[in-house]
Amino acid sequence: MGALAISDLAPMAGEPRVQDIRLGEVLGYSRPTFIRTTINRNRDEILMHGPLLQSEAMVEIGSGAVRETQSYWLNEAQALLVCMFARTEKAAQVRSQVISVFMAWRRGELVEAAHAPDPAALAMARLESRIAALEALGQRLEALMENPLPAARALTHSEAVFGHLRLQRRPAWWHDAEVRGAILSRHRQMTLDRCRAEIATAFGESRAPSRSSIHRFWKALDLLKAQTPSREAH
Repeated sequence: MGALAISDLAPMAGEPRVQDIRLGEVLGYSRPTFIRTTINRNRDEILMHGPLLQSEAMVEIGSGAVRETQSYWLNEAQALLVCMFARTEKAAQVRSQVISVFMAWRRGELVEAAHAPDPAALAMARLESRIAALEALGQRLEALMENPLPAARALTHSEAVFGHLRLQRRPAWWHDAEVRGAILSRHRQMTLDRCRAEIATAFGESRAPSRSSIHRFWKALDLLKAQTPSREAH
């Protein structure tokens, strides 16, 4: 594993920190997660140099399997202490790396502050971005007003079909009323491939649902139609 680099640092709680498992890799632990034993064994002294921040991390446990675990993030003083406690063959070398990358981080912050953009220019750029977003939304609303029926059906039918599902399990195009309207208007009027192709042409490839997603939605609409014959399916 390569030497510690400035890219291994992340700003947390107002200062740069390094993840424990990355430090364990460069220290040469047989398994990088073993560094947490060193940290926990010397926790009291480490806490004298600031809070011991934690975050969720995924660790490989063999045969491709992974499990979720807590990951520590160490500031400069804490990382140096862990290097002292580690007593691995690479400990002295890694201590030097820790000092170098944290110093490089601080130098970079000074350079960045010296060349920071004008706050007024940043505020104007954000305002222009919001105006552009509002203009785009206005254009979409005008299109919906010209032909509101597909959009209205897209809302009612989609809620009836997928309303019982959690948001995370609904199709990716759930909130795209234009795409939903297009799928509904083409329901059983053409092949799935043609339906997807027309939607991709009309709204762009990034907004076009997959063939299987359209198929599942149409099947759900067929079931809804059979249960409530009075409802229009397209």
